[in-house]
Amino acid sequence: FEDVHEPYRLLKEKLAQYHNVVKNGGWTEIPTVKSLKKGDSSATVTLIKRRLQASGDMAGKDTSRLFNDTLDAAVRRFQQSMGYTPSGVVNAQLVKDLNVPARLRLEQILINMERMRWIPTEPTGQLIMVNIPEFILHVYEGKQKAFTMNVVVGKEGHNTVSFTGDLSTIVFSPYWNVPPSIVKNEILPAMESNPGYLASQNMEQTGTEGGLPVIRQKPGPKNSLGRVKFLFPNS
Repeated sequence: FEDVHEPYRLLKEKLAQYHNVVKNGGWTEIPTVKSLKKGDSSATVTLIKRRLQASGDMAGKDTSRLFNDTLDAAVRRFQQSMGYTPSGVVNAQLVKDLNVPARLRLEQILINMERMRWIPTEPTGQLIMVNIPEFILHVYEGKQKAFTMNVVVGKEGHNTVSFTGDLSTIVFSPYWNVPPSIVKNEILPAMESNPGYLASQNMEQTGTEGGLPVIRQKPGPKNSLGRVKFLFPNS
């Protein structure tokens, strides 16, 4: 298929690479470690090097036991691709990510290539992109990244959906109008056990609707929406 945009093209490159890795048997599982960093020496370091070479995160064919500068740079590159702060330290969580089977990574690439085909071609001008699994918002001015910031996304069971829209309004110091489902399942039980709950959460009742109180959270540092609300009208 045609390259619908740059992210799709980059995924297609990785698809070919990971297809070859899977065809050649994937990679060897790495035993869990507490911590490995530059200067350490271990048989596990050799396995980490082979794993990162297989995925293209580390160049060359070095398989020595020494955690050297080249491996440090490769680990930082892999950490960044996983959404971690690039510290260069290999810990148990990073080993867990390294041990995800190549076939599963290949499936993820295929799924995300399909997702990339749902979104429009890259717009010109300014772009706000939220990478949901990364919990990061990226702002672009043309092709140049202007800045990033952390964001909150829906937890499992309340997942944030993927959508595309035009930013229409920015609201400073917003109110949060609490959805009826949250009022029923969370706010009412809290109010019953603690009469001062609304005040403690900087909330107020503004009326009733359908037998439920209408609750909103006032602007301020405790507001669940934060200090600024960005509105993208969408279905």
